[in-house]
Amino acid sequence: MTSSIDNAIIASGVNSLSSSKELVQISPNPANETLTFSFPENNYSEISIELYNSFGAKISDIPYEFLDNEDNIFKINSSQINAGVYYFHIKGSSLSITKKVVVVH
Repeated sequence: MTSSIDNAIIASGVNSLSSSKELVQISPNPANETLTFSFPENNYSEISIELYNSFGAKISDIPYEFLDNEDNIFKINSSQINAGVYYFHIKGSSLSITKKVVVVH
């Protein structure tokens, strides 16, 4: 039995509860060549990104530490990922979000 999660959000801390849906943006979706992760708040000193396939099997760990930039943008080359439905689980000190992404080629 499999289950589907489109967007699951778990936020901790009083400040992170407001507009928690806006914490992480992934675009474009569906993706072809490049996926861009945008983090509008710059209070995440370190995050990790885990990639899961549609069956829930972990495909990859994508560690990332923020540099001091005000855009907080991280890019992944999605052309190296097979076409399909994936889930990115993004974890930080005050955030845990799972986002569904479709990769097409």
